[in-house]
Amino acid sequence: MEYSCSSCNYLETDIKKQLKHGQQFGHDFNGPGGTRIHATIKKNLINAFQALLEEGAVRQITNFGMTRNEGDYVLVAHKHKINLYKTTTIRVSTPFVDRIDPFNFVSFHDLTARNFDTRVAFDFIGQVVSTKPIKVIKENARETRLMRIVAQDLIYISEHQNENAPMIILLRMAKLKTWGGKNNYF
Repeated sequence: MEYSCSSCNYLETDIKKQLKHGQQFGHDFNGPGGTRIHATIKKNLINAFQALLEEGAVRQITNFGMTRNEGDYVLVAHKHKINLYKTTTIRVSTPFVDRIDPFNFVSFHDLTARNFDTRVAFDFIGQVVSTKPIKVIKENARETRLMRIVAQDLIYISEHQNENAPMIILLRMAKLKTWGGKNNYF
């Protein structure tokens, strides 16, 4: 999908994921055919829209803005994102005929080799091999909790038929960041 407007009139979308971060409320939308686009709502408008935008629902959205999807942390690869305004209207709509895959999996090989756009959030599934205790890190007067988890590719499980059930991790909307010279995912 190509967009060239700063204020658009109509969108029909399947709401895949809701995220709360900072001063905004974000949504990962899928359009007909599986096009993924991110939408944000300013903090003062969250209460007006939150009940209308539930995960898995299909909605018709009118009177919204489109801006460039730029920065160090983007949730989807689409070059635009949607901004909802106080004049935006949202209505219930009928489900799409096509089944849309909500995941954006990155292979284990591509993840370790960084063969993907590391600015874009991704999904990952693997076996948890080990964990370390939660560490509290203070950065810019903000407290963050960090837990080190070592995962390996699920291919190992099928090749080595382990009789003990493995612990599996599924990361949704993960982000890759290099910290201390090592790849870190969150």
